[in-house]
Order: sequence, then C-alpha cells, then structure tokens
Amino acid sequence: MMINPSEGINPEYDPGKEIYSDLTEYITYVFDDAFDLQYQQGDKGYVEYIRIDTHSIGQPLFSTLLSESGGKPDKGAETLRLLARPISPEVTVHEAAEQMEDPDALVFQHNEFFVINQDRTGTKSYFRVDDNGIYPWVPKLKDLLLDEQNPEYEINDEDILDFLSSTGISREDFEQQKSLERIDRQEAEIIIGKIDQWSIIPQN
Repeated sequence: MMINPSEGINPEYDPGKEIYSDLTEYITYVFDDAFDLQYQQGDKGYVEYIRIDTHSIGQPLFSTLLSESGGKPDKGAETLRLLARPISPEVTVHEAAEQMEDPDALVFQHNEFFVINQDRTGTKSYFRVDDNGIYPWVPKLKDLLLDEQNPEYEINDEDILDFLSSTGISREDFEQQKSLERIDRQEAEIIIGKIDQWSIIPQN
C-alpha cells in the first residue's frame, strides 16, 4: 500500500514510520482473506469469518478474529480481533463479500484499523492503527489518543527540540515521547508477527 501525499500525509515522509503502513497493509490482507472465506460460505453464512461490530466505537465496523492456536479460542489462547470501518455502513457482510470479488471494489477503509489483543490471561489491549502510528484506544471513547507531534516539525530531533523549547516543553518530556514512539514501533512489529503466523477463525 503506497502512501499518497495528496491524502494529507506529510510529504516529508519519515521512513522510520514505514512499520505502521506495513501493519495497515498486513491487516488489509487479513480482511481480504476473511471476506474471501466469507464469500465461500454463500448467503447461508453458517460460519462467520466477518461480523458487524456495532458497540466498540458506537458505529458499525467489520470484525475478524485471529488465534494463535488456529482453532476456536479456548481459555488460555491468545487472540487478535481486527476491526475496519465500512465504506458504506449500511452494507451487510454478505453484500460486502460479494462486492470484494471485484478486485477494484472498496468495502472497507484501508488506512485506519482498530485492534483488540487478548492475551492468554484474558487481559485485553486496545489500539487504533493508521499509517503514522499506533495509539491507545478505549471502546466507545474513540477520541482518546496519544497527543501527536505536529508533523511539520518531525524533521529531526534537533529541530523538534528547538521548537519545543519555545513552547516550554522540557527535553525530558520530549525524550519520554521518543521512548513511547520506540515502544509503538516494537508493538507494530509484534502485531505483524502475530498476523503473519496466526489463522483467521470463525467468530461463532
């Protein structure tokens, strides 16, 4: 998935953030595969590889589920639930699966996803992912995000520090933010690794 500067992305693209666009691309492929599996079910849809989630952000989302075990998620199995915004919120899963048979069809947004990672103890972590980063997300509080640095100042550390000094933000605060960015990149790599190895499983 190529980033198009005309879509509002900073034209001075930061190569260090490629990991995030890689992650959105991986998730896009998962949804492509899940819709293909759903299409094979036909209009009966006895097995739900894709569901409509209406509660997580208060708007309809397509939902698909992956498991490390590759089978029905029993107690102690880790899972990833991936959520995508439909292009048309009124479309049904069956209609979307049919539309996806056209390689040019767009039924979900490819530049933003929501991720729920449930570990083996049942603890859940929530992320919103786009081409520029991973942000904390709480269901039904979709606007609860990490403060983002203004992209026009993401040139280099020295330039950013000069700018921050004029705003009263300390070097310590800036270094802490840089540390959070490193953690975000590590989290993106971890999620990509899981997506690469795990299997899509039914949600019913």
